[in-house]
Amino acid sequence: MRSTVDIREGDIFAFTHGSSIVLKKILRIERDVEDGTSEPPPISAHCLTYESVTEIPPSERIAWLKISSLHSMLPLSTLSASRYIGSVPVAPEELVGFLEYLRESDYPRFLDERKGQHTSRPSAELTPSRVPSKTGTDGM
Repeated sequence: MRSTVDIREGDIFAFTHGSSIVLKKILRIERDVEDGTSEPPPISAHCLTYESVTEIPPSERIAWLKISSLHSMLPLSTLSASRYIGSVPVAPEELVGFLEYLRESDYPRFLDERKGQHTSRPSAELTPSRVPSKTGTDGM
């Protein structure tokens, strides 16, 4: 199990639900509101969720799994119930759902992401053919 401080974009985690396994890939990390000290701790992640599997595939085959949700939020506190699988760099086409989420909720950040100036900011309160066309928001 990785510490939430060590979580990186591209990390993949497996969550077991009965006899099925749900894999989630971290696309972007949200940090707590800055308090002027060091970098704030991560609190949640924007994820890509793959369709359930019965066994964990090798990390090089994960990219070939079907996607069930283009975007979901994951509280990092839930990672204690998961298993770290590995890390695969985030491909631009995997950000489709995340970008749609930003376009609707944080337009300035959406513009920064589109320009390639992405940063994992504090939270304030290319469509590939193999992915569904709607953004999902599941709670897993």
